[in-house]
Amino acid sequence: MIMKVQGFRVDRMRQQQAFEFYNKVIEAVKISPLEELLPYRIQLEEANHSFDMALKPIRKSIWTQEIREEDQNRANAWSGLNGMVKNACKHFDPSIKAIAQKAKIIVKTYGNPTRLPYTEETGTLKNLITDLQQELSRQEQEKIGMKVWLDELERSNTEFAKKIAIRQNEIAYLESGKSQEKRKEVDNAYKALVKFINAYIVIHSSRGLTDCIVHLNHLIDQESAVIKARKTRNTPHPP
Repeated sequence: MIMKVQGFRVDRMRQQQAFEFYNKVIEAVKISPLEELLPYRIQLEEANHSFDMALKPIRKSIWTQEIREEDQNRANAWSGLNGMVKNACKHFDPSIKAIAQKAKIIVKTYGNPTRLPYTEETGTLKNLITDLQQELSRQEQEKIGMKVWLDELERSNTEFAKKIAIRQNEIAYLESGKSQEKRKEVDNAYKALVKFINAYIVIHSSRGLTDCIVHLNHLIDQESAVIKARKTRNTPHPP
């Protein structure tokens, strides 16, 4: 049975994912010594470079100063909350110490969310806030001095999520313009490359090309897994 590059719907990839995928494809193709493959590789390289140039203004504007500042606000709020709980655990008043110990267990469970990627950090902080609000009454929060920090953490985390959502909508709008045009060009260059490889391998047996196909199929499997995972995360759960 002749090995071929497996089918892959490149249109399912997001813009940045596609750019990175095509970079990997270019490197994979370089392992083949086949001279006839060179024009297709060059075409893909040039198309992906143009795609990169169209994406750069979008990537550059993803994190505006306002968003960075709000992210820092929630990082400061978490740090203040964490420090306050630790200090309250050393309080001379046994009742304050007992409440703080209960809060410390919850805070420690989540580790340091500020080290996580932005989206994951937002979800982790939201869960942390919910757990603290459910396990400690308003009176307990106020007694150990935690409520002001918790309120600020909730405010800044919610505000950050709102600003990111607005920015993502703006990015989607930008991506529908020039970058989308360049995306089609690089998609077509990739399809032409795959079409050539699959046609050539039927007529000519090439060990170097076979190794290239194995590598390409591995890359496709990786990207397919990313797409599948994203689809699973975005699928709403039944009530």
